[in-house]
Amino acid sequence: MDPSKLLKLPQYFRNLQRVSEIAAVLIKHGFGDIVRRIRLFDYIKGKFIPSSRYQGNNIDFNVRLRMVFEELGPTFIKLGQIISSRPDIFPESITREFQNLLDRVQPFDFETVREIILRETGKELEETFSSFDRTPLAAASL
Repeated sequence: MDPSKLLKLPQYFRNLQRVSEIAAVLIKHGFGDIVRRIRLFDYIKGKFIPSSRYQGNNIDFNVRLRMVFEELGPTFIKLGQIISSRPDIFPESITREFQNLLDRVQPFDFETVREIILRETGKELEETFSSFDRTPLAAASL
């Protein structure tokens, strides 16, 4: 076996984990059929897709799709913001709903902030900043 392939294993497993997370969020919001059709089902632990038991079917498709983008984080939020600005490409109902990603994004919890600062700086929050308010002023656009 080529030793350089071993170096790529950590990235492969991170990607596999992210694909599994994306599939789980899609399923959670009632998009299990999509997960099945694009074969993300193959990457899910347990291989259980409860799409027929999804209880949020009374929630509008566009709202559920926006919720997926919000839950999947910054990259998907930014993509959703781009989608919201392109009614020439995407249906107006989607662009209108995705406009909520421009100014109504939920802030994430303080522990997530701590983890991001540690990961990005290699230092604890208290080592990086002289003061830091635990309460967010707002959720910023990306």
